[in-house]
Amino acid sequence: MKTHSTSPRVLAVLCSAIALCIVSSVSVHAQSYASPGSGVAKGLFTHGNDAYRVVNTAGYRTAADVGSAAPGTVQQVNYAGACTSCGTSCGGSCGGSYGPSMGVQMGMSNCGSCGTACGGTCRNSMLSCGPKNIDPCAPCTPYRYGSIEVLYMDRDDNGFNHSGVIGLSDFDFEFGARIVVGAVTDCVHGYEASLVGPFSWDTAVRQNSPVTTSRVVSLATLIPSGTTGPAVLTDILTETRILNSAQRLNTDYFSVDASKTLNGWEFSKLLLGGRFLSYDEEFNASGNFETTQTRIPRGGGATETTTVSSSRALRNDVQNRLLGLQVGMDLLYPISRFAFSDLRMRAGAYANFADMNYQLVGNDATVSVPAPVFAPTATPINSRVSRDSIELAGLFEIGTGIRYQVGEILSVRAGAELWYLSGVASATDRIGTLQSASSNPRLKADNDILFTGLSLGAELRY
Repeated sequence: MKTHSTSPRVLAVLCSAIALCIVSSVSVHAQSYASPGSGVAKGLFTHGNDAYRVVNTAGYRTAADVGSAAPGTVQQVNYAGACTSCGTSCGGSCGGSYGPSMGVQMGMSNCGSCGTACGGTCRNSMLSCGPKNIDPCAPCTPYRYGSIEVLYMDRDDNGFNHSGVIGLSDFDFEFGARIVVGAVTDCVHGYEASLVGPFSWDTAVRQNSPVTTSRVVSLATLIPSGTTGPAVLTDILTETRILNSAQRLNTDYFSVDASKTLNGWEFSKLLLGGRFLSYDEEFNASGNFETTQTRIPRGGGATETTTVSSSRALRNDVQNRLLGLQVGMDLLYPISRFAFSDLRMRAGAYANFADMNYQLVGNDATVSVPAPVFAPTATPINSRVSRDSIELAGLFEIGTGIRYQVGEILSVRAGAELWYLSGVASATDRIGTLQSASSNPRLKADNDILFTGLSLGAELRY
C-alpha cells in the first residue's frame, strides 16, 4: 500500500479554507444588516427600513444621579398628542388634559395653559378678540378696548346755614363722564387709564325781605346821656334783623388714573396703579343786617336808640388735591348667552394736599339818636387768611350693572354707582355765621362725602 506523506499539509490547507469561508460568511451577513445608508446620522439610527432617534443619556437625570445639579430636560406632552394649534408662540403645545383633536371632538375647552409666551391663558368666549367657537388651545390675539359712560351723580346734602335764617337747599343730580382706554398685550397683562368727570354741583339760597333774628328785653341802671347822674332804672330793648342775605356753595370733582392690569379668563381683572383726584369747594355769602338798642328810662327821660348797620361779604375757597395708590377689581358673570352682570370696585389711599383761601370784607356803621357828643363811626372789615395742610384721605368706589354683548366687539352697559370720599376739607367748616363770621378760620381735612348715581355707556373691544 502506498502512503501519502503530504497529508498533514493537506489538512492545514483544508483548515485554512474553512476559516476563510467562515470569515467571509460573517462579513457578508454583517453587510446584509448594515445596508447602504445605515448607521447614525443627524441623530437617527437606521436599520433596514426603520429609523430610531438616538438620545444622549448623559443629558437626562436618573435615580443614580443623586446630587446632580442639571435637571432632566425631557418634554412632557399630552396623552392625546401635541397641541399644535397653539403655534410657535406657545411652544406648540398646551398643558391641558385633552389634546386639540380630542378636545374639539368632545366639545371641551379646558385647555389649561398655552405656555408663558401666551400669558398662560387660552381664549374661548364671546368676549375674545377671535371668532366664537374657536379652538380653545389657540392663543388669543392681544387686543385693545375703550369705553365711555355717562354718569348721573349726586353728592350728599350739606345743610349748611350761614345766614342764621335760611339754610342751603339740597344738591341736584349732575351729569359727568367716565372714559376708559386700555390694552391687553399678552392675553393676561395689560394697561388701563381712565378719566372721571368733570362734575360740578351747586346750591344757593337768597333772602330778600327783613327777618328779625333776635329780640331781648333787659333792665339796667344807667346814667342818661348828657347828664352826670343820678343813675335811673332803664328798660333796654335789643333787636337784631337781617335785611337781606345770599349764599352759594359750589363743588367740583375730577379724577384721572393709570393702572397695570392682570386679566384672567376675560371674566376678572385686577388693577394696581396711581390716581390723581381734585375735589374743590367754594362758598360765597353776603348780607346786610342791623342791631338796634333802645333805652327807655323809668320815671321819665329821653329815649335813646343806637343802631349798628353792618354789611358782610365772605368767600372761602378750599382745594383738595389727592395723589396716591389705587387697587381695583372688575368681575364679569354670564347670566345668559349675551348678557352678563358685572361688579366694579376701587379703593385707594391718598395724600391730600389741602389748601384754603378765606376772605371777609365789609363795614360796621354806628348811628345814635339823639346824637351823642361824638360823631357816628364806621369800622371797615378786611380779613384774609390762607392755610394749607397735608392729610390722609381715602376713596372707595363700588358699581354694579348689566352688560349686553351686541356684537363681537361692541357691548352696552347700565348700572348704579356709590362712591365714598373721606379725609377732605370743606369750605363751610368752622367759619361761623354771617353775622359772627370768624376772622381766623381753621382748615381741617376730616369731612366725608358720599356720592350716588347711575351709569349708562358702551365698550368697544378690538
